[in-house]
Formats: sequence, C-alpha cells, structure tokens
Amino acid sequence: MTTDAELIDLIQSLAGPTFAARQAAQHGIHQEPSYWEIAAPLREAMDAHPEFSGSPSAFFLGKQIGFFNQHQSINILMIASQVGAREALAWYRRVRETKRAQMRLVGELHGIAPPKATTLSNGVQLVPLADLPTSPQTESLKASTRIGPAMYMPAGVVLDIGEVEASDDHDASHRRFLDYIQVVKRTVAALTLHDNAAPTLGSVWLQFCDHNLQAAELGVMWMTSRQDGRHNDHPSSVDGAMLEWVERYLALPACATEAIDFSISRLNLARRRVTARDQAVDVCVAMESLLSGKGRGELTHRLAVRTALLLGTDLVARTAIVAEVRKLYDLRSKLVHGGDSPGFGDDPKERTIAHRGLELCLAALRAVVRSGQKPEPDEWELTGGPPFNRYSETEPPRRAESLPG
Repeated sequence: MTTDAELIDLIQSLAGPTFAARQAAQHGIHQEPSYWEIAAPLREAMDAHPEFSGSPSAFFLGKQIGFFNQHQSINILMIASQVGAREALAWYRRVRETKRAQMRLVGELHGIAPPKATTLSNGVQLVPLADLPTSPQTESLKASTRIGPAMYMPAGVVLDIGEVEASDDHDASHRRFLDYIQVVKRTVAALTLHDNAAPTLGSVWLQFCDHNLQAAELGVMWMTSRQDGRHNDHPSSVDGAMLEWVERYLALPACATEAIDFSISRLNLARRRVTARDQAVDVCVAMESLLSGKGRGELTHRLAVRTALLLGTDLVARTAIVAEVRKLYDLRSKLVHGGDSPGFGDDPKERTIAHRGLELCLAALRAVVRSGQKPEPDEWELTGGPPFNRYSETEPPRRAESLPG
C-alpha cells in the first residue's frame, strides 16, 4: 500500500523528466522513454494508494473529469513541475472533491467581425478572437490561425452558464449541453436578419472557468462544426442595426421563432452558396418553410401570392412581387427538375434573379419579426394580407415592410 510520503517523493523525482519529455512530444520530437513510460511508476503507486485506487468520473454538463490514474498521473506531474510535489498532490485532492463548477460554452464564429465584446440580452457574447477566455482550446485556435492573403480571423461566441453540479449521469448531462449549444446556434443564425450577414458556428466546446479544473482534463476536446455549407470568407461588421435585429428575434414568442428558425437557417445557407441556381434552391426552401402553410394548390402560385400579400403595399407592388417570385421558381426548376446545366459560371440574369430572391426572403422574415407574431399565411389569403399590411383601393395598409430596391 502506497503512502502520501511515498507519492510525494515519487512525484518529485518524476516531474522534471516527464515535463521535458512531454514538451518534446508536443514539438514533434520523439524520444525514448516517452512521458507515459516515465510516469508509469506514479500510476502504479496511485493504483496501490487507498484513496486513488478507484476510477470514478464526474460529469459537468457532459464534460468529463475522469480520475484514471494513467492520465491523472501525467497531470499531477505537470502541475508538480510548476508548484512542487506536495502542492500537486493537494491540487489533485481538491479536484477530486469538486462538486460544483463554473462553466461556459465557447465556440469559433465565422462570417462576422465584432470590433469589441458585445453581450446580447440572452447572455450570448460575440467577441473578437483575441478576447476569448483562456483555455487549451482557445490557445490552440489562436495558434492555428494565420493571417495572409485572402484569409481572415474568425471571431468567438461565449455563453456563461454559471455554476454546474457534478453528475454521474453522462447522458442527461450531455443533453443539457446540447440545449445550450442550441441557444447559441439560434442566436448566431438570427444575425442573418441583418443585410447580407451569413454567420456560422465552427468548433464549440465546454470550458471550466477554473484553471485548476482545466488542468485535470484528459485532453483538449471540442465538437466540430455541424453547420451545413462553407463558412463565409467575407465577415460582416457587427453594428447597432445587426444587434437590434437579433434582439427583436430574441423578444419573439416561442411559437414565432419555431415558425421562422428553419427559414432563417436556409437564407443563411443560400447566402453562402456559390452559384445563382444553388442560391435559388435554398432561398425557395426558406420561403416555402415560412409561407407555404397548410394550404393546397400549385406551390409557386401560393408562395408568390403570399409573398405579395406580406410585402406589397398596393396592387402594382404586389403584381411585381408575384412576377419576381415566379422568376425565382423558374430558376430553381432549372436545377431541381434537370433543366439546362449551369456549367461553372453564372448567367448575369440568373444572378440578378437569385439576388432579388434573397432580398424578398429577408424582407419577408423581417416583416414577420417586426410583427412579433407567428406567421399565418393561410389566413392572409382569406383576409387580404397580414393585419399590418392589408390593402384596399380605398384604405392604405396600416404598416408596410420596406423592401430593398
């Protein structure tokens, strides 16, 4: 059976060689023995210690601290190389006794460039890359980012979760973690409501706020991007108008956000598409999600009429919008229904049609967000439009959504 005094003596003798071997490995220098082999005597001694012989794990929102001696012996030796053997053993005991921890969700953010850290009303922060809170993940991200021709720095997104209680139920903890990711993902998507912004989430990870707990992790872990399509290489500046649209979105009732979330995500994807026909496909999907409702009948006609009812302020404007939506669907059909091959470039006329479709979709989404209500497109056909934009020849609409162009 190993005693504390024996552990401390062993830690003291192994800390220096283990630290040097690990530093060499991190710089791609292979040497014998490896740091795992150097630390093996400590692992065996911990296995024989009455306090450290078990291998429990604690989960904080699915983030695991595993008290496996093979791994934690390395962590102890790394700490000992900085503060000494006795304090390293005391540090490990404090980690094992931790039942509650302050945590945050952090991720890399592509497609926008916040000039300074900005906190939204739901607690989500948009921050420059340099201002991300320190952790092995953020340091790795900063080190791997290089500035050069046609390259840009990603930004960051942070959500402070607060104090989290340790659990031995990994599945339940992980589900809570995914809920927080969804909050961040929906907030980032809402930035799409501003002009031509198309932000996307890159890698995301949970992070202990306490550096002592960070040092007890078994490695640098993150969840890779689950965003469809390429990241936007041309970031949009974060300004007051962009933040105002996000806050309007955050103030919507749940029934309204549920009705428009998919449409926002498809508009975002459409903006990141390369060809006009691909843009047309995704923007049509966005408009179908927003306006198709439960009605029956020819889809192009239904969507053209409903877009016109939502956005047009008089008969002339509504007639023009119907024509524009039909052109958009004709362009979509060329690709979806096996029409002419688009080749490697874009026809300027097709690009103009697709661009106008993006504008119409954005205007429709903004109109719904401004209304503060769940869209009811089936009712609009029967009543002559949404309550804020009903038109008659004798009475102008009470409020109209401005449409670019």
